[in-house]
Order: sequence, then C-alpha cells, then structure tokens
Amino acid sequence: MRGLTLSLLMMAAALPAAAAPTAADRLHELFEGEWERSLRENPESASFEGDRRYNDRWTDNSPNAIAGREAADRAALARLQGFERSKLAPADQLNYDTFLWLQQKTVQRQIFREYLQPIGHQGGVQNADGLIEGLAFNEARDYRDWLARMRALPDAIDQTIALMREGVKAGNVPPRVLMQRVPAQIAAQIVDDPAKSPFYRAFAKPATGLSETDRTVLQAEARAVIAERIVPAYRK
Repeated sequence: MRGLTLSLLMMAAALPAAAAPTAADRLHELFEGEWERSLRENPESASFEGDRRYNDRWTDNSPNAIAGREAADRAALARLQGFERSKLAPADQLNYDTFLWLQQKTVQRQIFREYLQPIGHQGGVQNADGLIEGLAFNEARDYRDWLARMRALPDAIDQTIALMREGVKAGNVPPRVLMQRVPAQIAAQIVDDPAKSPFYRAFAKPATGLSETDRTVLQAEARAVIAERIVPAYRK
C-alpha cells in the first residue's frame, strides 16, 4: 500500500502544474465580479443592459442592503489597490486607472449618504414605470416579470419613504426647487381606472405572439395589482 501511495505521488508530481493566475487574469476576474455585482444589486440597470435575470425585482434600498453595497465597494477598492500596476500590460494599466478612479470616487461619496435623497425631479419611485421603455415584451415571461415588479413596488415605496424620513431628520434633503414637480408625478400614478395607469402600458397592446388566454389573464392580473397595490402605495 505504501509503495502504491508513493507511486501515485510521484506520478502526480510528474504532471505539469496548472499555471498560476497572472496579474492580468486576477484583474479581469475582479472586473467581471464587480460587473456581475452591479447587475445583481441594480436590477433596473441590468434590465437596461438587456440582462433579463433580474427583471422581476427592484433595487433593495433597505439599510442592510445599502450597508452591504458600501462595504462591497470598499472591499473592491482595497482589492484593486493590492495590484502592482507596473506588472500590467499598457491596456490593462489604463483599465486599472479608470476603475481605480471610479471606485475611489464611489467610496469617497459614501460620506454624503446620497441614498437619503432617493427621489428628485429626474427620477425615483414616482416614475418607476419609465423602466418599461428599456424592456422588451415578447413573451409571457416578460409580462410576468413586470407583474412581479409591480407587486414588489409597494415595498420599494416603503423603503423610499423610510429613507426620506431619515433624510429629513438628518437635514439631508434636496432643494425645494428640485422637488416642485414631484407631487404631480406622484399624482399621475393615482388613477381610478387601472387601464389608465402608466404601469399598464405594457399590457395595453400585448405582443402578437401571446395566446388570447394569456393576454386576457395577464391584463386582468395587471389591473388587479394596480388597483390593489400600486395605487394605494402611491397614495400613501
């Protein structure tokens, strides 16, 4: 048995060792990992990029999720700073410099707690329906993903309210002039007829490939979600 074990060890030692990852390999792995994290943590951005994996959710703006993202950003910066830039090829040095600058600014901005101003004149949950413009609705799954997002919207609105209240306590609020149009944007979401909701646009003219049954069921579900969840959330 001992001889067989030694023989196996000698054979293993004779095999060529797997090449150790180069600095470039590790840098590209970091870039890829951070890109995947950005898509996972920002589902809306993923949707605009054409990535359908997260089409059924919104960004989690709970305190734990925000703290987790900030910690991950700091960890990514620390990992990046551990590279020896001089050992990278010129193209990767440029990539390194670009990502380093972006990541440094991201971490430096954490002190401003920008998440305490979750809505403004240019965007926020008050016009979350605008995401429709970046989505493709070609099959039943696309509509069901949007329905899942619609059902989850009240939670996103509650998170927004909580952040705004914390911002008021901290004195971290947008200028009044930038908020003047927001009440009207919210009011546009409070409709008596669900079919007139901006969220219903995707269902008004369903894809021609849907069956008549799917079309009818999806439209009925959309009207119910708008009436029972979306409108009350915006009214709150």
